[in-house]
Amino acid sequence: MIFDILMLIICCALTCHLGSVSNAISSLGHKGSIDNTSRNDLIELNAKQDILFHDLNIIITDHQNVIEKLNEYLNIFRAVILVQIFIASNSHVIIWFIAALNFSKVYNGESLSSLSLTVKLFFLLPIFTIQLFMTCYLFETINEKKDSIILALYSSNWIDMDIRNKRLILLAMKTNNSNQLKMKFTYTKIVNLEMYSNTMRLCYSIFSMLIKYNQNKITSD
Repeated sequence: MIFDILMLIICCALTCHLGSVSNAISSLGHKGSIDNTSRNDLIELNAKQDILFHDLNIIITDHQNVIEKLNEYLNIFRAVILVQIFIASNSHVIIWFIAALNFSKVYNGESLSSLSLTVKLFFLLPIFTIQLFMTCYLFETINEKKDSIILALYSSNWIDMDIRNKRLILLAMKTNNSNQLKMKFTYTKIVNLEMYSNTMRLCYSIFSMLIKYNQNKITSD
């Protein structure tokens, strides 16, 4: 429980930080830094480009800092989080598997004690469900905020920037693309809500398959 609260706080902090960076980048050049009415005034235009260059440097530095924090967080807690996901996912599957078997026994009138065991297991099910959902949701949110940086860079007023600022924008794009920091359960399976829905779908498939198998067995007998 303490680890879950700690993970929630850190993930929320990283999400907010990435969101603020994205909002700052997308607003670049749209708040009077570059104005068509001042193009005739070369001194004023250069001054505004210098301010924009300074703001862009600060935002990129801030972006690099939050990416570094994200990398440190994943390196420290990756093993614990993956073990937690493994336990929660497999607990779901096992509970639904046992429930299907016990329901079949009760249906056949073999044992009523199986029903009490199933009820006890179902009391544990919300804990694993919330834990798995929270983990998948938090890391999907972090991935979305991180990926939104590219869209924010395109949304900035980079067209009216000078070559120096455009090169800095391009450097920020390359830096963001090179940092593919995502929590992965396997080499190809990313921790997100899709993984959560796949786990729930697997549990339902196992449960329904066993129920149908036992019904067909009873009918054939």
